[in-house]
Amino acid sequence: MAARSVWRAILDLYQSNLASEEARIEWHSTLYQSASKLFDLERLRLSTLQEALEFYRSAITESVQFIEKAFQTTRDTLTKANVEEDFISFHGKAVIASNTTPHHSSQGQPSTNRITNSRVLCRTNKAQPLAVVGSAQQYLLCLPGEDDSLYTPSKEIQKQSIRQALQKRFLIFPKDGPDTISSEVLADSAKRSEKAAFARQLIMSALNILVRECEKEERTKQGRL
Repeated sequence: MAARSVWRAILDLYQSNLASEEARIEWHSTLYQSASKLFDLERLRLSTLQEALEFYRSAITESVQFIEKAFQTTRDTLTKANVEEDFISFHGKAVIASNTTPHHSSQGQPSTNRITNSRVLCRTNKAQPLAVVGSAQQYLLCLPGEDDSLYTPSKEIQKQSIRQALQKRFLIFPKDGPDTISSEVLADSAKRSEKAAFARQLIMSALNILVRECEKEERTKQGRL
């Protein structure tokens, strides 16, 4: 009886060790399967990230090529055009000289007072009529806000503003050393650029009103005829 009890205890111990070993093997198998699934998920995440980065790089490359092409086209256009001559030629037709004699209509009545600009940039003393509307000759006028609308920041300010915008979006690394242009100058340039955009919008609104008035006057003239 004592020997049977000893063998029974040894058998129970062996079965207990075997069960614990099977449980350990099953646990390690579960850990291996989980690690394999995590590895597959991480590999899928990295491949998706790589595809997104490749697409982002191709988009940036295409954008850079488009910007370089547009810059080259603009530079070629500027080399062929004379900005100063075009500006003076435009104002030569738009600005009325201060010593111009008033014109009279076909009925002998004096024309209405015309608004002139204090800055006479035209090189000729003869005013250039734009069209005959109604019974009086109309002239091009310098609209209010035109000086503000002509503002364009310098190349250095544009480059530094673009670089700071790209740095804020983490598209390029920050540049070592201080900036060549102070933040106050950049802020002032941004305000003047916004003012120029607003002035251009106002000028376009005023031009639309003038066009509608001219069309109305033309329709009135045709109705009288």
